[in-house]
Amino acid sequence: RILACAPRSAGRCGCGAARSREAASLGSRVARRVSLAIAMAAPSDAGRDPFGMGTTDDGTRVDDGYLSDLLSFSVTQLNREPERLKEQGERAVIARRETAQRRYDAFVGASECYDVVRREVADVERGLEAMRASLPALRAGCQAFAVRAEQISKARAAHRRTLANQSALLDLLEAPSLQDTCVRHGNYDEALEIQSFVDKATRRHGEKKIAALAQIAEGSRNASDAMLSSLLDKLRDPHIALPECLKVVGVLRRSDAMDETALRRAFLRCRESAVADAAAA
Repeated sequence: RILACAPRSAGRCGCGAARSREAASLGSRVARRVSLAIAMAAPSDAGRDPFGMGTTDDGTRVDDGYLSDLLSFSVTQLNREPERLKEQGERAVIARRETAQRRYDAFVGASECYDVVRREVADVERGLEAMRASLPALRAGCQAFAVRAEQISKARAAHRRTLANQSALLDLLEAPSLQDTCVRHGNYDEALEIQSFVDKATRRHGEKKIAALAQIAEGSRNASDAMLSSLLDKLRDPHIALPECLKVVGVLRRSDAMDETALRRAFLRCRESAVADAAAA
């Protein structure tokens, strides 16, 4: 329409062929500008934002409202538009410079804030690096702590069981001394019961190789050996009565210290010694 309007306007004004050619050239330039504006306004709605700005194929942001106004400009306004835009750009540069001069403290503060943030970020990075370097040692320490805690927990459980069975443990620990006391006072039946109790405990827990139990068993064997020696000494006594002699033989048979044949031989040797001592006297 613009191309068609320009020649008619020139004819009505009575201008010559030169002015017609100038108008046609101007119309061509205007048409090219309008075509460029339409092409810039062509992007789809996906490239628009809530502020009425569009985006061209090369990523340039354009104002859709300004493009709409540009399409309604006359030829004169289009010719003046570049100069007006240039003046607005110069005024914007001047305003920006004045703002920077007037608000220089804000720029200085922003720069200082940036330096502070940069230093703090650098400190955080160094702290993270140090923490990353200390993670293996921390992991090893946590594992050692877990192992030690498990050991302490097991020891605590063992101590609690020991405390719960304190009376039974005291009886077991006192068994050798009590057996020895029974032997010295002639209470052989009680001594044999204690020996039987210790033997059962040893057979039940012998595979665990408990040091305290091994010491108790050793003490019980020593007391049993002392009892055996005491009984044999009684058989060697020339003045022993027959009932006492039979009692001693019964205790020896119940102690399982020797089999029947060995017991008979021991009895005969002891009595032979007693007879020899009596004859010598």
